[in-house]
Amino acid sequence: MSEVWKKITVAFIYGGIAVLFACFLRFEKGETLKNFCDAFSFAGVGLLTIAGLTFLQDEGAFFGISYALKRTKEYLFPFKKQKKESYREYLKRKTQEEKNSTFVLCYLGVGLFYLAIACVLLLFYT
Repeated sequence: MSEVWKKITVAFIYGGIAVLFACFLRFEKGETLKNFCDAFSFAGVGLLTIAGLTFLQDEGAFFGISYALKRTKEYLFPFKKQKKESYREYLKRKTQEEKNSTFVLCYLGVGLFYLAIACVLLLFYT
């Protein structure tokens, strides 16, 4: 099985777990279609949020925050000998790392699939 299919399978499993969690959390008798619509919406929005945050991380939106937390950790635990790097060196190292584009596309696709199911269920519910 290729790496992309493994990521898609994991995304579907996470979505399925979210659907089951939402179904059991908001179970109302006689409102089965509404419950499934809410559950699939919850899973779809959750997967789209994960994809969006991963995309923002890849684009560098959180570099400043992560560098600040790394420096704070160095000040709180000075007995751990770590190489001190400037923000410029940190940015250079982080921008050379590989991006998670297939991860973002897999979670984006699966999230949109779950939202499409929720929209179909919403059409039947109303």
